[in-house]
Amino acid sequence: MVKVYTAGNTTVVFTVAPAHDEILMINKKRALRPAEVEEIKKYFLRKMPEQPNQEDINVIHENGLVEISIKKYPKPDITAV
Repeated sequence: MVKVYTAGNTTVVFTVAPAHDEILMINKKRALRPAEVEEIKKYFLRKMPEQPNQEDINVIHENGLVEISIKKYPKPDITAV
């Protein structure tokens, strides 16, 4: 699943994959402020069914963009005997 949001001049792309979730923030007009990054990260973390551990969150800052990767762990198959 991929969803695209806007927050002013910032575009946010939220991607859900089986092994991880990605939050990509892009602002072509200016650098993203740390407070903006934290606010957007908290918004998406609140929406997750299970809160990830801090060590499972990887943040990459580049010129005009921030990528946050959140590792997910597969649920054990309790139907296997």
